[in-house]
Amino acid sequence: MSAQQAIGDGIRWLAEAQLDQGEIPSYVGSPRDDARSWEHDELNFITALAAEVLDPVDDPVAMRVVDRAVDFVRAQREPSARWRYWARSHDRVRFTPPD
Repeated sequence: MSAQQAIGDGIRWLAEAQLDQGEIPSYVGSPRDDARSWEHDELNFITALAAEVLDPVDDPVAMRVVDRAVDFVRAQREPSARWRYWARSHDRVRFTPPD
C-alpha cells in the first residue's frame, strides 16, 4: 500500500467515524483497559484540531469532513465568542470556563 492510499483510507475512516452533528469522536479510558470500555468524551478541541489538520488536504472527502467539523465547532461557540473544553452535550461542559 502506498502512502497516498493509506492517507486516503484514513480520511475515509475519519469521515465514517464523524458523528451526525459534525463532531470527531474522542474517547477517554486507561491504556490498560480494553478500548471497548472507553467512554465517549465530547471535546470541541479534537474536532477543531482535526479540521485544522485536514483543511489543506486536497481531497473531496476531507473537505466534507472539514465543513461538517467547522459547523459543529461554530455551533459550540459561546455568546462571548469563546469555546469551552467540552461540547455542550457533555455532562462536564460547565466544569471549565470558556476561553
